[in-house]
Amino acid sequence: MPSELLSAFILLSLVVDPIGNVPLVNAMLADVAAPRRRWVILRECLIAFATLAAFMFFATGALKLVVPRVKLMEKMHWAKTWTDTNVKLLGLAEVLGAVGLIVPAFSAFDIKAEVVSGRPPVSWAFVAMTLTYAACYAGALVGASMAIFSRREFK
Repeated sequence: MPSELLSAFILLSLVVDPIGNVPLVNAMLADVAAPRRRWVILRECLIAFATLAAFMFFATGALKLVVPRVKLMEKMHWAKTWTDTNVKLLGLAEVLGAVGLIVPAFSAFDIKAEVVSGRPPVSWAFVAMTLTYAACYAGALVGASMAIFSRREFK
């Protein structure tokens, strides 16, 4: 039980601050060759970022699905011009986007292949698909930010 708690704590600390923990992970990978160590650290930072982004999108989408639009209008002024259905559809899109960011990763990783034969656990096609997905989502966020700034809805 204590070792499981320690393992969960270490995993949570690595996910919460992936960039700040690079020196710690670098020290843990001291036995790994330097070029491979860089790729492992980059991969782990990207996984942590994707996990944080997925939880953020899931939480904001679930909020839009559960909270009535009238209550959302207090903080999200753009909701005044949207219908209830549109706000709920946006929330559903965010929840599905978060699920789509995490669920494919469970089937793509083949840790046994990495440990036994030294092959990378993720195919390049999966990495390309994930990066494309991230670029599309980032574009949507930039568009939303531009809409908020053009309406001067920030304080």
